Amino acid sequence: GVMLYELATGELPFGAPTTSGGMRQRLWMTPAPPRKHRADIPPWLQEVILRCLEPEAASRYPSAAHLAFDLSNPEQVLITERGERTERTPLRTHLRRWLRAAGMHYTPSPLPSQQIEDTPILMVAVPHADVSDATLYSLRQAVARSLGIRPGARLACVTVVSPGASSTSDSERSETTLHRQHMARLRQWAQGLDLTGHAVSYHVLEASDVAQALVRYAASNHVSMMILGAATHGLQTQRFFATVPMRVARDAPCTVILVKQALPFEQLAQPTTD
Repeated sequence: GVMLYELATGELPFGAPTTSGGMRQRLWMTPAPPRKHRADIPPWLQEVILRCLEPEAASRYPSAAHLAFDLSNPEQVLITERGERTERTPLRTHLRRWLRAAGMHYTPSPLPSQQIEDTPILMVAVPHADVSDATLYSLRQAVARSLGIRPGARLACVTVVSPGASSTSDSERSETTLHRQHMARLRQWAQGLDLTGHAVSYHVLEASDVAQALVRYAASNHVSMMILGAATHGLQTQRFFATVPMRVARDAPCTVILVKQALPFEQLAQPTTD
C-alpha cells in the first residue's frame, strides 16, 4: 500500500516518522487520499490503495493474490466512499480511532496461508454452449453453498469462447458485441446468488483449448477452488478421450468440484398422476 501510494502520488502516505509516537499514529491515522494530491488518479485505484492502508488488518486485503486480482481487473473493483474521497478523514473519525488505539498493543498479523484459507478466491466455469438449464441451476447451487461457508470469499465467473468467434479484427476483439453478450450472460447467471459480503468479477477468455485456459487462469490468479460441470458422457466414452472436466481435475493447481445436474427440469414438465 505504501509503495502504491508513493508511485501514484510521489508522496509518502505517513511521512517519515522518527519517533515511537509518530510511528504509533499508524494505528489510527488515515493518509490524505491520493486524489487530493493528483485529481487524475482514478477512483478504482484510490480504492485499492486506501484499502491496503487501512489501520486494521481485517479491513485490508487478505493476500497479495486478492490485491493482484483487483489490479488486473480495475473495471470490476467495487468503489465505495473510500475511492471517491478527495479530502482527509474527518477529525472526529481520527479521534474515535485514537481512543480505540490508546490501549492497543502489538499483535502479529495472521499467517498469509491462514488468511488465504479464510478468504479464498472461488472460480466457477460457466459454459455458454450445449448447456441445459439444469446444469446452470446446479452450478449456481454449488457456488451458493461454497460461498455460504466462506465469508468474504471472492467469486470469479469465467466462460471460455473460441478465438476469433467474438471479433472480426484483432483491434476490436475485446469490445465486440459477442464479447459483451457473454459478459451479460455471466452477470445474469450470477443474479440468483446472494453476493452480500463477496466481491465478484466476470471474465470471458478466448482459447481453443478450454481445459488449458481454465487451468492457466486458476494458476495465474491463485484460485483456491474451481467449480465446473461434470461431463455428461458415459464412462465407456470417457475411456477413449479425456473430457474437459477430467483434464481440469487432473491439471488444476487447486481443489476442483465437479457438479452433476441436481434438478431434472425435463421431469418437472411432465404431468403427474394421483
